[in-house]
Amino acid sequence: MATDNPRGVTVAAALDWAWMNAVITGAGCGSVPVDTPSAAPDPDDPGPTPRPRAPTPAREVPGAAVPGPLPAASYAYTLAPEATGPAVAEELDEFGSGTPQRRDIRADAAPVLPDRLELARLLRRLRHFGPAPNSVVVNEEATAEHAALTGMIVPVLEPARERLFELALVVDSSISLVPWQRLLDEFARELTRHGAFRAVRTWTLDTDVDGRARLRTPLGMLCPDAEPAGATGRRIVLVISDGIARAWSDPGTERMIAGWGRRCPVLFVQLLPRRWWDRSRIDFTPVVFKGEGTGPARRLAFRRRRGNTWTRAHEQVAIPVVGLHPDGLRPGDPVDRRAGRWSELSRWARLLTDTGGREFPGAGWVLRSGNEPGCPPADDIANAPADERTPAQRLAEFQAGASPEAVELLGRLAAAPISLATTRIVQSTLPARQDPAFVAEVFLSGLLVAAADSGEDPPPDEAEYDFALGVREMLLARMSRHSALEVYGRVATFVNGRIGRPEFDFRDLLLSPRPAAIGLLSPAGRPLARVGATLLRQLGPGYRGVAHGLDARANGPLLRRRELVHRWTASTRDWIRCAPVVAEGVVLVVDVSGSVVALDALAGTTRWVVELGEPVRCPPVLLGATVWVGGRAGSVHAFAIATGAARRSAITVGEGPVAAMTGMRVTGEVLVATLDGGLAVVGEDMEVVHRLQAGHRTPVGLCADGHRVAIAERTGLVTAMWAGDLGQEYWEHRTAGAVCAAPTHDTERLYVPLATRGIEALRWSDGARMWSVDLDGGVPTTPVLADHLVIAATAEGAVHALDAQTGALAWSTFDEAQPDLRVTVAGAFVYVAGAAGGIRVYDVTTGRRLAEIRSAVGVSLAVDPEGYLVLAGLDGGVTSLEGPVTVG
Repeated sequence: MATDNPRGVTVAAALDWAWMNAVITGAGCGSVPVDTPSAAPDPDDPGPTPRPRAPTPAREVPGAAVPGPLPAASYAYTLAPEATGPAVAEELDEFGSGTPQRRDIRADAAPVLPDRLELARLLRRLRHFGPAPNSVVVNEEATAEHAALTGMIVPVLEPARERLFELALVVDSSISLVPWQRLLDEFARELTRHGAFRAVRTWTLDTDVDGRARLRTPLGMLCPDAEPAGATGRRIVLVISDGIARAWSDPGTERMIAGWGRRCPVLFVQLLPRRWWDRSRIDFTPVVFKGEGTGPARRLAFRRRRGNTWTRAHEQVAIPVVGLHPDGLRPGDPVDRRAGRWSELSRWARLLTDTGGREFPGAGWVLRSGNEPGCPPADDIANAPADERTPAQRLAEFQAGASPEAVELLGRLAAAPISLATTRIVQSTLPARQDPAFVAEVFLSGLLVAAADSGEDPPPDEAEYDFALGVREMLLARMSRHSALEVYGRVATFVNGRIGRPEFDFRDLLLSPRPAAIGLLSPAGRPLARVGATLLRQLGPGYRGVAHGLDARANGPLLRRRELVHRWTASTRDWIRCAPVVAEGVVLVVDVSGSVVALDALAGTTRWVVELGEPVRCPPVLLGATVWVGGRAGSVHAFAIATGAARRSAITVGEGPVAAMTGMRVTGEVLVATLDGGLAVVGEDMEVVHRLQAGHRTPVGLCADGHRVAIAERTGLVTAMWAGDLGQEYWEHRTAGAVCAAPTHDTERLYVPLATRGIEALRWSDGARMWSVDLDGGVPTTPVLADHLVIAATAEGAVHALDAQTGALAWSTFDEAQPDLRVTVAGAFVYVAGAAGGIRVYDVTTGRRLAEIRSAVGVSLAVDPEGYLVLAGLDGGVTSLEGPVTVG
């Protein structure tokens, strides 16, 4: 361009050329051209500098435990860690691709406020300016003119100008407005940041009460009725509601709003579609409005559609009523098509700013001041008659009168638990627009009731609802199997993302001939299980048994998660190796130096302390009201649990340290084994009833069942004897490996932990091997019995649950590889703790990890009858905690 006619190039042409070149090549905006041919590469040109890539966010890794003293605040917990526990169930093929889903799922990601630009344009009409009452500015032109005429420079002041109106936003807080909450929040933010008003102030109107509505501040405090109108009349009051709550039928509410209408412009925004306005408690009348006066003195006069008499605000107040829904206009009403959805709000803005005396027809709420004849007092307003229609009749009437989008949404909700959050997930599966009006139609249909196990005061987004009796089954019968599974799968992914992990595998219930057991369910998982059971029953008679089991879990014991509460902490003189014993309101701990400490289980105060004078290596035995403790010198001590008083002087039962003790509750005697191979039965009077000395024995564990006693030796030899005559062996069995801990038993079998192999089950009657299971790493600690399961922890950190009758693996999970890993079962929970620190909590039925309690030192654990945890640490600290999970 410049070479053809350099003199003809103007500045404007050069700027146009530069702008076009930037657009075409992307040089001016920093963008990279796409699909543009390039010249041959220059070997000396290194090319464009590559743009740095955004760093990949790293996963948060918990810090290592810091050794040292254990303060009271050193216990913390996390719920359902992601990295451990049984494998997470993938989605069903019908639900999607079958790949694990992301867990950061949100139901409220997309904005729901429509036509934001049109809303901004109509608000611009209300951006009027007027003189500020307490502020002045210098008029420069008038000051200069005055100086030219008089020769004196004297500033000429005039009132400053500011936005004329404030906006008072009064929003109904009724429970029926929950579906609209997101739209109302976005609407309030749009009004605040637009700049059309001098200020935007918000109040809530409590209408879920009998009598007049109560006006509250955003903090929930009651405030005077006249506060939204202000003292200057320079406010516009916007009342937003659906008019469903009881207080809207009270004359006191009308008198309050009529007081606002006499002092400033008031508008009522009706959230429901026009076809549902008859369900409101407010009587809407066709009227014609016109504005009178200007500025703050402007008021609205009205007349009936078919009348000619104009009524002023000082005589009677009529509030314009506008709708937000697209079908809010009646046939024949003028439409501001430029405003789209906000056509009625746009017409009201023109009414408020019109100075030509034009008339605006529309709906109005003609308010009673309380003095008109026939105005009933609040106490005489009759309640609505009870709805005697059957659920089938209500469903038919809803489908006949509701919008097609609401009918389709209701049908899809039959395959999902119902809350506001899950309803948005289901609504996202529909091709129609995401409109809160359709959700409001469903929630006001009368077909939903509060869920049976909903909390006392849940957040509005998480309040659970259910269909009236029989409605869900009727809707599922009309729904295809593919659609039902698709909806259920999406909602299940969302609910499991909120919980942290799936609480049951719905794919396993559908496809497996023998589904896995279902454990305890949390409050968030129970509604999902109920719908899953209903869906399984609809699939055919082959699923009725599985549906019955799932339904039993959904309506059975409830798993609740709570904050970890620290009750008390106490200290002993030396470190504690043995597990504490809790009984009769007392916590008994024995440290390695031989101090027996009795702590109050409720307050943690010390009741009594006894110094044995010798170390202790095995846990104490509580038998009746007596505590039995064995010392390293082969002596046995007995104390009263209430006072700590010694029953009698200690007696010596062997030459070696006491290695194991067990109580025989049938006879009230205690069986004691010493490392020199000695066995002795000690009676309540501290006398040795029977003694057996065999030097070749190395006992490591004892267990007793009635009059039968089993002695496990380190070499793997297990011997059964009669408690009355220890010299009479009625069977002897050599196991496949060494034994390091005491066996456990039930009435039929004896379960022996093998230190390098696994677990071996022997029959009590003759010692025959019933089953044997090899577990990697072996079982170095005593297994426990719970719910027909044998649960054991291996040296490699795995926790296995075996069927007590057959030895079949019920579930398995990986805990943490650490020394002295012990298992404790209390009710529905399995607690696993070790010498390295920390406690993991599992579901006893499924092995699903429920919580983790972190600590800086290793602990041993006991659970008192009230469900509180008692932790004895290797640093000598004893702590009582209220656990993070409980069953209600």
